[in-house]
Amino acid sequence: MKRAELKVPVANLSTAIAGRLAGVVATQRSGGPGSTGANLFVRGVSTFASSPQTPLLIVDGVPDRDINNIDPEDIESFTILKDATATAVYGTRGANGVIIINTRKGKAGKPSISAEIQQGITGFTYLPKFVDGPTFMELFNEGQVLRGKEAAYSTDIIEKHRSGVDPDLYPNVNWYGRII
Repeated sequence: MKRAELKVPVANLSTAIAGRLAGVVATQRSGGPGSTGANLFVRGVSTFASSPQTPLLIVDGVPDRDINNIDPEDIESFTILKDATATAVYGTRGANGVIIINTRKGKAGKPSISAEIQQGITGFTYLPKFVDGPTFMELFNEGQVLRGKEAAYSTDIIEKHRSGVDPDLYPNVNWYGRII
């Protein structure tokens, strides 16, 4: 996998890999703050629950690093061993596959600084127009009567909600407008 393919707007490298490599399964169990990384599985799970079930990660020859602490910009090469070669070279530690990452090295000469900005705008694609409380009660009553049932709200109650005579007992609040 090339470094340019890892440059996607995600928080962690494990979520950038998800769905891009054959034989690699990434599961993200939570979307809560601080837990946005995915669990990677290469070749499934080949060990018992007491031993590590994730692939062995080797960064610049150092094993057992967290893949989510690696910046995709720092990666020079990315290799996944998922067959018998992983077990032959790394023994039982490679039973669940091996991910080998080599980071970029510094160059002699003047320092260079690069910056990147990513921006996104999110919003509702469609916001329905809601009715107020008294209109809802009238429409609900109409639906009940059309089904042969008795009206749920009396006209007196509907008028008290509409007039706002007692907002604590007969409220007519647009909660969406108040909260959002």
